[in-house]
Amino acid sequence: MEAGAGTHSPLAFIDAASREAINSGRADFYPCYFHQLPAMFDIKSFPVDVAVIHITPPNEYGYCSFGVSIDYIKAACRNAKIIIAEMNDQMPRTMGPENRIHVKELDYIVEVSHPLRETAKPHIGELEKNPDFREKLDREFFNHFKASALG
Repeated sequence: MEAGAGTHSPLAFIDAASREAINSGRADFYPCYFHQLPAMFDIKSFPVDVAVIHITPPNEYGYCSFGVSIDYIKAACRNAKIIIAEMNDQMPRTMGPENRIHVKELDYIVEVSHPLRETAKPHIGELEKNPDFREKLDREFFNHFKASALG
């Protein structure tokens, strides 16, 4: 079975990997601001059957930290039917009430020990620094997005 076969996903961002799924009807694009994503989970615009998360081992009170994933992960977990956690002893612990989950809330735990993946800093060349190029790229992106959104 092909990866993604039989699934239909709501997406808030478009990239090269998701474009084909949107164009083939396996995903829908919901434009929204990043800060709106928790509410999208809460109102079920983005239903969550399974949340697969990456966390720290629990502290002495049973709380695991979401580590570097301080975004909409808490809302996704709050609305998920099943939570599968990759518990990594190399994930850095970060603080805050919205950045933790109790081990009792997890349905499945996979214990691992590996460094976090890092993204290489992109090379910005003379072309990308050119303001005329950036303006043209922004204009072309807007026109392409507008045409795609209108069908």
